[in-house]
Amino acid sequence: MDRLGKIYGLFDPRTKCLHYVGKTVDSLNGRLSGHLNQKGLYRTNTRKNIWIRELLEFGLKPEISVLEIVPEYELEEAEIWNIAYFRAIGCDLYNASDLYNATAGGDGFRSLYWTQELREKKSKEMKERWKDPLFKKERSEKFKEAWCDASLREEKRKSANAQWPVPQQRQQKRETTLEQWKDNEFRVKRAKQQSKSWENPTIRQKTIQNMKLRWADPEYRKSQSERRKQEWAARKASKGIECRLSLLIF
Repeated sequence: MDRLGKIYGLFDPRTKCLHYVGKTVDSLNGRLSGHLNQKGLYRTNTRKNIWIRELLEFGLKPEISVLEIVPEYELEEAEIWNIAYFRAIGCDLYNASDLYNATAGGDGFRSLYWTQELREKKSKEMKERWKDPLFKKERSEKFKEAWCDASLREEKRKSANAQWPVPQQRQQKRETTLEQWKDNEFRVKRAKQQSKSWENPTIRQKTIQNMKLRWADPEYRKSQSERRKQEWAARKASKGIECRLSLLIF
């Protein structure tokens, strides 16, 4: 089995904004220690180093979280893709130098201009690879292996929590989810997956417990109540318009 690597992000603890994307096969704490190393930190005045030095002056340090887990041989490509993606949605990344801020990798001066044509090409390549049953099985086994590691699950949870306060991330997630659910094939597939999962007593019990915990939170109940009121108001308004239109027609 190939070794797994991580694409990670460095976040500003004051604003929760993502400012750096990197790759590693080591632990996150070990990689963060490398960024905080005094010798390298003061060697050059890159935007990343200046930012970290500023944090240290205030007794702070960057927050590090996992963005993606991939096989080691895909780390470089995944890093470049993530840098391009987060820049595209508005994140102010301090990777490499400003002369190479199109989509340079974290190692520095490897410049790759991420055009729409290149994005479509990469997307097509990945879709073709996922059609291969052997590739799909291999990736599935790697993800299952990684997910068995409790520390990795915790890192992923912290990563999701750290990214959610960023408005661009929330909007991007909403748009992606809405686009997915427009696809009838996707909806049918998800329905089958959920039905199959619900047949498992352990998963069913865990889901019920999680829902009870969520509904025990007054803030969650309030948000759900407000959301449903808005939905009902929208439905009533829509029906009112339909009724008025029918009267006009007849």
